[in-house]
Amino acid sequence: MLSGIINVDKISGFSSLWHDKFIKKVTGTKKTGHTGTLDPFATGLLTICIGKATRLTRYLSGDKTYIAEALWGTETDTSDITGNVLLHSEVNTIDDDSIKATLKNFTGNIVQTPPIYSAIKVKGKPLYKYAQNNETVDIPSRTVEIYSINLLKNFGRHSMLEISCSKGTYIRSIIRDIGRQIGCYGTTLSLRRTSSDHFSIDDAYSLNRIAAEAEKGSIREIIVSMAQAVSFYPTITVGKTDEQLIRNGMTLQGDFPEHDVAIVNTMGELIAMGTSGAGIKPKVVL
Repeated sequence: MLSGIINVDKISGFSSLWHDKFIKKVTGTKKTGHTGTLDPFATGLLTICIGKATRLTRYLSGDKTYIAEALWGTETDTSDITGNVLLHSEVNTIDDDSIKATLKNFTGNIVQTPPIYSAIKVKGKPLYKYAQNNETVDIPSRTVEIYSINLLKNFGRHSMLEISCSKGTYIRSIIRDIGRQIGCYGTTLSLRRTSSDHFSIDDAYSLNRIAAEAEKGSIREIIVSMAQAVSFYPTITVGKTDEQLIRNGMTLQGDFPEHDVAIVNTMGELIAMGTSGAGIKPKVVL
């Protein structure tokens, strides 16, 4: 069975789930799953796990970096350009100093309220379902971490920002809240993810390239192995006897530094993700 990770350069206008299904179709695999949803209008890096690698998604759902274009003077119900306008202000131009001064308030740990048009579930139902049914709902705030937020270009009515953040951060909410603090409203005009965990947009392939490689029978050439995908974790190599114990869910005895670890066999194949400390304990056996 084909297993591994493929980095896709997501196209605008289609959901992350649609891209999962595309990869499933062209690779002929039964299971696919992405490590962090991108909104349909967004583009950029979408890391998709294939086959057994779908069990690794929680180990690959880390920090993200985005390039976002903010439109000042407008706030929409979706907090992006696809939504209906809720608030509008007459803005001719927003100067660099006003933006940079406000950005300082959006670094470190911040509390944000996700857009109602999002997949977060409240009482078992995605928020966007409440919005579609015109139902009121209390949206829980969440604490996220913004490592850096920089003004790349400012065109007066719209600006380009680069944002590095923890997983679960809603860029649409950040731009909405920046606009409110400046006093002019704001919405997301475009959004592109440029990194996710240790993967970069430079590692991603277009849908056309992926389809072409699949047609040639060379799809494996652009798939990242499971071991390589988690190589940024501390790695423990085990022999045949210990490999069998790990595959049976047994803990290897010993004293080790406490970490999440990748466990590989002597051939370099990933056999499990686990924890080390008072022994090596497998958590996800592949």
